[in-house]
Amino acid sequence: MALYEDLYVDQGADARWRLRLLNADASYRNLANTTVRGKINRSYGADSSEAVSFDARVISPSSDGIIDIILSNTQTDSLSRRRYVYDVEIEYTDPDSGLPYVERILEGKLIVSKSVTK
Repeated sequence: MALYEDLYVDQGADARWRLRLLNADASYRNLANTTVRGKINRSYGADSSEAVSFDARVISPSSDGIIDIILSNTQTDSLSRRRYVYDVEIEYTDPDSGLPYVERILEGKLIVSKSVTK
């Protein structure tokens, strides 16, 4: 089950959120060979052509379990609504089965503070 967290962003500003993933024993999760992706959209059922992708990446060293999700000022400037939904997933190869495994790690609402200055 993904963690639920509302994120806040200023329209027209760069935004970055840093996540640290932990194992059940509270040790840092090793994110070697892990892909990160995330998207924002106006609603869960909205057309995917309206979605905005996060720049999402594992921060080196991958053994520290840190992920950054980033929106550029150009991306946040294009956000015309007050509220969106988002989620972030990681994908890695399951060590037991050898198959790709996708896990949603974070989801929630993205709330935009509108800009007067452009």
